[in-house]
Amino acid sequence: MDDFATYKEFLNSYPKNPKTISFFSIVSIGVISVLLIGSAYKILFEKLFFVNKVYKRGVMNIIKNIENHESNENQTKNPPTNIGIDTQETNISAV
Repeated sequence: MDDFATYKEFLNSYPKNPKTISFFSIVSIGVISVLLIGSAYKILFEKLFFVNKVYKRGVMNIIKNIENHESNENQTKNPPTNIGIDTQETNISAV
């Protein structure tokens, strides 16, 4: 009789509402599926199709274009002063 009483207490220890169990199972399945989709995306697109390298190459090209544009603007605003001196010296030496 003691075993039956403990078994009855064991059954009563579980939650009465089965919706809570289904809610937790749905949440856990959602978390697991998000993790699996994320790892599959990382494996497929970054490792196999080299999307990461192409993205980095594109970003580096954009940065280089911006730097070149800025350096061109700086040259037009403040042209180097030694260009005129060099041409005058070469003209003098040529004469």
